[in-house]
Amino acid sequence: MVMKRWMMGALLVLGLVMGPLGAVQAAEGAGEPATCGMCGKEMTNAHVGFILTHPDGKEERFGCAGCGLSILKDMKEVKDAKPRTLDFLRGDEIDARAAYYVRGSTFNACCEPSFLAFAKKDEAERFAKGFGGKVLDFESAFQAVHAAHHHGK
Repeated sequence: MVMKRWMMGALLVLGLVMGPLGAVQAAEGAGEPATCGMCGKEMTNAHVGFILTHPDGKEERFGCAGCGLSILKDMKEVKDAKPRTLDFLRGDEIDARAAYYVRGSTFNACCEPSFLAFAKKDEAERFAKGFGGKVLDFESAFQAVHAAHHHGK
């Protein structure tokens, strides 16, 4: 029974990664993949992005929640920014301040350690139970990101 659940979880993650691979494309250009505004990596996984709308309306996209939280941590006008991230399971945009993050799971979609966002705490906890990592709310992830998030290329 445990093995069956583990296999189902592994297949779910594999489907999430392989299915949307290449789904995030630049709005302009000849089909060139968009790159992260923080680390410069290609954004090829549609389930791990982060979108930041600045107070002036300018929008920036990042390859993962860790990169987005890193840039947010450096902002002076952070309270006026509108951060959104993508729910790892569904790919839906969610309010980054309401999300739960799994930091340091064995599934690494971008930078290390990974910060994967979830809309629901129970889903983050189940993911962490199967793939490791620690579940953090927005404030805890926001505080932890500078000490832990690295942009290896």
